[in-house]
Amino acid sequence: MYLLSGGLPGILRAWPAGVPALDFGSVSVRTRRRRCSAFPRPRCLPNSPRPTSRERVIEAVGAGNRTHASIAAEAGSRTGAVPSGTLTPVRRRLVGDKHVLAIDEPLPVRRTKPALYRVADSSLRFYLAIGRAAHELSRRGRAAAAGALISRRWASWLGRESGAPLAS
Repeated sequence: MYLLSGGLPGILRAWPAGVPALDFGSVSVRTRRRRCSAFPRPRCLPNSPRPTSRERVIEAVGAGNRTHASIAAEAGSRTGAVPSGTLTPVRRRLVGDKHVLAIDEPLPVRRTKPALYRVADSSLRFYLAIGRAAHELSRRGRAAAAGALISRRWASWLGRESGAPLAS
């Protein structure tokens, strides 16, 4: 339940008792009155055609880019990757001040691998991986397709969230 809701009160109030997460997500995109509460648009994501570097970094990490280099490349533009002098302060602020991103550092005493970044909030991770696309389909009147999208992507997303290996 928490992986989908992130503990957000609006989602929890709309969630009927005893309904499994997959069923709630699939039904929510089909029910007009629940659409907004089931998939809130996070304030930290772009709302304008020209997103800020902070928003592009969140999108890059949400898309699965976890290292500094891959985040810089994904968050960059046609002219190239985001320069380290721009990316590092944005990343530090998103990790330290805003707590939108979390950092996973390697355990060995001698640092051999780079730190990996991930979106800290589970409901934002769900939104970036599945919810946004489902919400967009639902808004365009394609509620059945939105429910099918959630059903198709659910097991894969849940497997990554729990850390359990996925069957191929």
